[in-house]
Amino acid sequence: MAGHRRLGRPERPRGYIFIETVVAMAVLSVSAMVIYEALRQAALVRAQATDFTVARFLLERTLSEHALPPLQQEQEGSGAFPPPFDRFFYAWKVSRVEVPEPEWPTDLSQEELAVFKASYQKFLGKVEAVVRWTRGGADFEARAETLVNARHVWVPPEPGQGMP
Repeated sequence: MAGHRRLGRPERPRGYIFIETVVAMAVLSVSAMVIYEALRQAALVRAQATDFTVARFLLERTLSEHALPPLQQEQEGSGAFPPPFDRFFYAWKVSRVEVPEPEWPTDLSQEELAVFKASYQKFLGKVEAVVRWTRGGADFEARAETLVNARHVWVPPEPGQGMP
């Protein structure tokens, strides 16, 4: 009976169903891991994009709070935003930027040249802002700066000069 064959059914080699199942499960497992990683990465990128969008709006808010007032003093500060943005922190600075005196045109009349020289400002105001936050243990930041008219930045007089 050892070499006996059943009638009507061809004899199949034993063990192939198990190997096929193991290979199919391995392919399915690798595919599931790849799909999971793609979904995880998509969620992470979406969260980072949301953070950068929120940070940009907070940055514009901080910048406008210090660039729009009619008179600013050279100073700096920092703080945290109120909830629901309490993961975000800001720093700002108002300073002056020296503007070199340009070469004046020589073909102007004395009156025209006097108008140009009277309107010349030796500096501009500069407002800088930085928003920082953390996501997943990584630090992020967004920066912006703008220039404002020199009339918006109050510069105290030099000692001994008195008030203008």
